Amino acid sequence: NSRDLKDFSIDMLIPVKMYSKIKALSEDARITFESGILSAKSAGFARNLGFHAILLGEAAAKEPNLAEQFIKAFENSQENKSKQFWQKITTLQDSKTKPILKICGITNEKDALIATQNGADILGFIFWNKSKRNIDAKKVIEIKESLKNQLQNGNISKMPLFAGVIVDTDINCLETKNAISLVESDILDAIQVHTFDSALKFCTNKEFSNIPHYCAVNLNSKDDLNKLDELAKIGEPRILLDAQSQNQIGGTGTQIDEELLSLASKKYKLWIAGGINSENVNHLISNFHPQLIDVSSSLEIEPGIKSEEKIKVFCQQFIDKNTK
Repeated sequence: NSRDLKDFSIDMLIPVKMYSKIKALSEDARITFESGILSAKSAGFARNLGFHAILLGEAAAKEPNLAEQFIKAFENSQENKSKQFWQKITTLQDSKTKPILKICGITNEKDALIATQNGADILGFIFWNKSKRNIDAKKVIEIKESLKNQLQNGNISKMPLFAGVIVDTDINCLETKNAISLVESDILDAIQVHTFDSALKFCTNKEFSNIPHYCAVNLNSKDDLNKLDELAKIGEPRILLDAQSQNQIGGTGTQIDEELLSLASKKYKLWIAGGINSENVNHLISNFHPQLIDVSSSLEIEPGIKSEEKIKVFCQQFIDKNTK
């Protein structure tokens, strides 16, 4: 059941966590996803995660004519790589006393290794030709192979997840095509779709229906909170909140207004980015209890080139604060 019966809040990842536990007890178990199915898209998401059935309640009762759409969406969907990605995310959440740490804007093997050695759970790679941190597919493959070798040699204790960040959702866009191809070939674990408009286009495009992903939304005003509601309704279990500065959409070094963070935290489990550094990260964790922290520009010498010292200082404060 995705509904917390103490406060009636919905968390679409609770069933994901329970799925693994139930299957560990009984491999043949047939498992029903209950609550939180508010759209045909979210019904399909439940099937993507491997669930055998859904329980329709509030949404079907309010609009009975939509129930058939929900059922067809579930029946016409299939288990896919979203299951593996979200299971890994829930495992990370359960195994840590601190937020999941994503270091974004990785462009080279050295930075990837340093970030991983210092505790990064997810590495982010930008596939957008307007970004100074843009990377090509060949380089990401090289970084993945390099980290696998480091793991075999004992220089790192685990492989981080790889996320490809896209903005242009046109399948003919070279960067987007490369990112999707890397997910299909198991180099990337998921796509991060940046901006609300791009997220909606991605989520409603059947060509992307089997691609594990999460959305990132720039939060600039109270009106932007409605965008979170719209994405949650279509079954997006986590939404990364980022700041916005002029025409830039990420890596701006600008923080999200704390009033907006507070309002968002009352309804959603927070994944946050934007202006996070070694001086304010503990404040943000203490006050807003995010499940994921995404950091990029504050760890750089220049766009796309990380500072080993900044990574170490950030990660040490990050770890020390949350393992006491």
